[in-house]
Amino acid sequence: MDNGLLPIVHRALERGVSMSSNNATLPSIAEEFAQRIADEQRHNRIVQLVPRLMLLAFLVLASLFVTGFFSVTNGINLLNQAAIPLILATGITNVIILGGIDLSMGNMMTMIAVASSVIHFNTGENALVLVFFCLALGALSGGINGFLISRLGLLPFVATLAML
Repeated sequence: MDNGLLPIVHRALERGVSMSSNNATLPSIAEEFAQRIADEQRHNRIVQLVPRLMLLAFLVLASLFVTGFFSVTNGINLLNQAAIPLILATGITNVIILGGIDLSMGNMMTMIAVASSVIHFNTGENALVLVFFCLALGALSGGINGFLISRLGLLPFVATLAML
């Protein structure tokens, strides 16, 4: 039985109601259960509505108090700033869906960015070479995490925490 139905059935049994199909009080139990489901659905809709209303309020307030908030320049600036976190979020979503967790992703991104900046500053290396270097360094750090998890049997939480 569904957990939402159990309290209703227990109350009915306490009242001395038999659970046979010919009992006249079964429709009232079904109505009570249907009401509980409707209340839960109403609550879920409200919970989902609150963040949307907060975002709408933020957009209204920002448009009132920040000059040029809805300008094309600001939109491009927001997309430029959000590009890297969106790419990282896409990757970590796949990891979480598969049942793992990666705590080291942000630190690995920072380490790779610093390493490529230092190499570019000291050697003046071509940008295309730096892109391949960054991809190789990211694959190496991910490979180390993968080895620790799959071959040594460490928990993903512990292995990626160690890579911080």
